[in-house]
Amino acid sequence: FAAATKRLLLIQWERPCKLEEFLLPPKGGLDWRVPDWLSHMILYDGMELGAGSKIRRNENTGVRTMRTYYQSHDGGETWYNEQLQPGEAAYAEIYHAVWETIFTPVPAIASAVKRAMDEKGLVPNEYAAAHLRVLYTSENRKEGVLKKWTRGGINCASSLRPGKPIFLASDSGLVREYGPIYGRERSGVVVIHENNPNPPLHLDRADVNGTDHPRPASDFYDTFTDLYLLALSGCIFFSKGGYGLWAIYIGGNLTCGYRLKGWNKLTNACDFMGQSGEPRADVFNGPLFLEPIDV
Repeated sequence: FAAATKRLLLIQWERPCKLEEFLLPPKGGLDWRVPDWLSHMILYDGMELGAGSKIRRNENTGVRTMRTYYQSHDGGETWYNEQLQPGEAAYAEIYHAVWETIFTPVPAIASAVKRAMDEKGLVPNEYAAAHLRVLYTSENRKEGVLKKWTRGGINCASSLRPGKPIFLASDSGLVREYGPIYGRERSGVVVIHENNPNPPLHLDRADVNGTDHPRPASDFYDTFTDLYLLALSGCIFFSKGGYGLWAIYIGGNLTCGYRLKGWNKLTNACDFMGQSGEPRADVFNGPLFLEPIDV
């Protein structure tokens, strides 16, 4: 819409911190940052629109500034695909390319991802990943249940890339602790990223400790570090929530994902396909990310 109507596309996101604390435009990409002097105009002086038809009806008017707040369970995929013209690529097919044009991690997060991959012997597109959101709707799962689901999730991740290491992310400390143990029991390699805070904070449900004492942006770095470690695997098993699906779209390998929503189905859905020996000490020397724009 912005390009078609000769407007600029800008993104202002401030919860729990400014988006620029985590992601920046890459050099040569689209600079979506909102200058401080323009922030008030966008938030208070422009025309506020809902998504969908309201945007369509006003896209060719003389209004200089339009803004919209839009949230959906699928990141706008359904709405986007409904607007497609014949021959245009679907949301999932272009997401990876659009993401790389707009976003690259800030240096602190990029370094954390590279350091974690080097320490764990992970090489982009040469390992599998699993994201298990096991505390969704309940914070008090029994240990036996969590371990059963962990085994099922790791088994399914191993089926995506047999014999490869598996990166495990979860909202449960018990799952992350047990995953590597189970991997060794099956002569496989399951690795985790040691989060701090542990588990990583939810961006949309963050306790920012009030406006006078907000959490520093660095408290949320691990949320993006885990996201990129999932995405760079290129093959992801995931369960509840949209975090795993988001990682698949960022990674861009749409043919190597496995989603299983029903926990009861997970127990016997897959067999473990492991590897023998120790983790490989591979180090990827190429750039993981595009350079960020000068700040």
